[in-house]
Amino acid sequence: MPQETLWGCIFLIYSAPVALFWFLVRKSPKLVIMLIASAFMWLLAAYASAIVWVAIPPLKDDFWFILLISVFIQEAFRYIWWRMLGKAEQGLRTLAPENGVNITRERVALVSGLGFGLMSTIIMTANMLDVMSGPGMIPSRGCGDQDLFVISSLIATVNLYSHVFWGIIAFRGWDMRREGTPWLSLAGWRVPFVVLAHLFASLLTLNNEDGGSCSGTLVPLVIVMLVSGKIESLLTAVIVTVCQVLLPG
Repeated sequence: MPQETLWGCIFLIYSAPVALFWFLVRKSPKLVIMLIASAFMWLLAAYASAIVWVAIPPLKDDFWFILLISVFIQEAFRYIWWRMLGKAEQGLRTLAPENGVNITRERVALVSGLGFGLMSTIIMTANMLDVMSGPGMIPSRGCGDQDLFVISSLIATVNLYSHVFWGIIAFRGWDMRREGTPWLSLAGWRVPFVVLAHLFASLLTLNNEDGGSCSGTLVPLVIVMLVSGKIESLLTAVIVTVCQVLLPG
């Protein structure tokens, strides 16, 4: 059932980002521009990673090393994008209401994360969706009774959601740092968490390359995504509790 699988994977991957675009982005031209620009920033990060991969021949055989470099480059470009938005904020009045849309910093962070995740997912799945339209099925390595395309689509979907959450967390961390919060304070966990979670999720994809089970890859990835979505409120509550215990009154 190649056509059924194709359309099922397309809806699985892109239904949520299309819904976010329709309800949160499309009404504001500024948010649409931010979405496209942030996606372009991720693409530049991918090009930079590719240049490093080609320029250093030994890296072509060590996927784990180029993954490490790629994660740091992506997070560096995420930071550059945040700095660009900060410098343009006053001149373009980015946070001004537009067409009934209140453009808050949280919404800007969400749209930026969506742009990163959407472009990352498009690059991950473009060739796969083209091959999927043909006849037959390719069994997934590590779980031969499952379709490779379905497993890859699930990983791409989790990657997209995670990028949205990481964008929100990282932007909040950099905003707090700009407001004077030290990196080593209890409130300075956000950016290190994003980098570590991104590293863990990226390296975890090598599990299938080494013949590991699909569940051994998907389950931890989903846990990382869920923790990333909930981590802000959870860790903030822990920090407040610790401060109340250590600094009563």
